[in-house]
Amino acid sequence: YHGSSTELYERTFAIEDKTAIFKNFERFDNEKIISLIITFPWLSRIFYTKMKYFDLGNSQEYINRYNSNQRIDEAEISFKIFQYQFSELIEYVKEQKSSLVIITTPLNLETRPKEICSHATTNQVIEVQQEIDNLIKEGNFKEAYPKALELADATPGNALSFYLLGQSALRLGKTVEAKQALLKSTVFDCNHWRGNAIYNAIMRSLGAKNLNTIVDFDQYMAASINKDGLFIDDLYPQTIFYQTVAHDLVEAIKLILSTRT
Repeated sequence: YHGSSTELYERTFAIEDKTAIFKNFERFDNEKIISLIITFPWLSRIFYTKMKYFDLGNSQEYINRYNSNQRIDEAEISFKIFQYQFSELIEYVKEQKSSLVIITTPLNLETRPKEICSHATTNQVIEVQQEIDNLIKEGNFKEAYPKALELADATPGNALSFYLLGQSALRLGKTVEAKQALLKSTVFDCNHWRGNAIYNAIMRSLGAKNLNTIVDFDQYMAASINKDGLFIDDLYPQTIFYQTVAHDLVEAIKLILSTRT
């Protein structure tokens, strides 16, 4: 499985149903309720809250017209749904007596966020960000870093603040801190145009819990963050990195096959 890069490409839920969706998942996790539904399926109409359904028969990209606050809710719901979908995939593969190999989605951490959530910014914040951005462009990372650190602490949820902190920390050799800040920048990007660190975290967590084979493409790329020219563009790594992952995938498959003979 190599995916989670376009989870919000289609419209699969209504954000107005957020409360209902989370309540339904809560009831789904309740063993007593599930036992009753298995015994008496018609009880599902009583226990589960009705939601709006979307026909994906003619799947196509939808135009997202939500404001930034609504997009945060949209992302939160998407993370929750992906968690349950991925759990179901794992269980399905087990039932088929097959093996699941998970490949995380590589994220170009040095790509600037596309959209800042409106609730996380002000004119004053924008001015400070511009000042830090100019310092980074001038190569004055020592002055940019403390300003960026203070700003990121003061503006949780602002993708650009984390991006600027990551850029300045990276140039000062603070690699671990830079990765953390840049990952947060992907999480809080309000545009939802690519994969996300949360989806990768879900895959790692559930994969490890269920002893699945994980080829961590994202961590592999993140470990090389100090190198230039890692990605062809905002999304795709250089071909050489795909070749390396392909080699790791072949070795993983060989290991799976060897345990079955």
